Amino acid sequence: MKYFGFCKEINEIGLSNVYEEEIYSGHFAKFYDTNVNDIFDVPLYEKLAREYGNHIMEFACGSGRILVELLKRGYDVAGLDISQDMLEILEEKCSKLDLKPTLVCDDMLRHVSSSKYDIIILARITICLLVDDETRIKLFNNVYNNLRDGGVFVFNYLDCPKEIELGEKRPTFLFDKDKKGYAIISEKILEDRSIVNIYSETNIDDKTKRYITSTSKYLLNNKMISNIIDQTAFKHEKTYTLNAVNYETGKMKFVVLKK
Repeated sequence: MKYFGFCKEINEIGLSNVYEEEIYSGHFAKFYDTNVNDIFDVPLYEKLAREYGNHIMEFACGSGRILVELLKRGYDVAGLDISQDMLEILEEKCSKLDLKPTLVCDDMLRHVSSSKYDIIILARITICLLVDDETRIKLFNNVYNNLRDGGVFVFNYLDCPKEIELGEKRPTFLFDKDKKGYAIISEKILEDRSIVNIYSETNIDDKTKRYITSTSKYLLNNKMISNIIDQTAFKHEKTYTLNAVNYETGKMKFVVLKK
């Protein structure tokens, strides 16, 4: 299942000027940058930098929610993302702030850096985008190879309860007065994953454009994460729970693994 509810109907009725795009590309790269801008987790990464070192790589850095903030605070941070559109937004931000990070467009499952890092960050529950344990283990092993001895990998995920309410959730509406547009974000919880659909409409120079996209985030829990770690060379260092960031499908856990 890719689309459901409102987006399924939009996709089927054949409206003009409807563009289907990837979640982190084109229109939705800009949409993500505009709407995902909290920095609640940055103090945790600063704490880890003071303990393990400030030579940092962020995997799946996107448009720089974390990376730019750490750079502004004086940390040595490089970024990697598979979306060129996201990196272009990030480069523009850095240019305006006179920041000059190393940015790489590559797949985090395969990237080999010439430098070994003190810390590698994977934020925004990105691990939940990976479809199975085989892929997650492949990621962990690649992160391990890009860390110095004694370096750490920090990632976060939603620790989902055993019983969660399945089905469609109440949609979220976002409005953009500048672009005379709006977006509808819908979520459907299945037994193994959450499917998110986004419909976005803009009206610039009296021209209406419509965009739809879909993404899935797989539901994980403590036991599943522990099983993955056990199949790698990492040592579990510590886990943080940010109680201020609660989601309907679970609490956000930050796991620190040491090489």
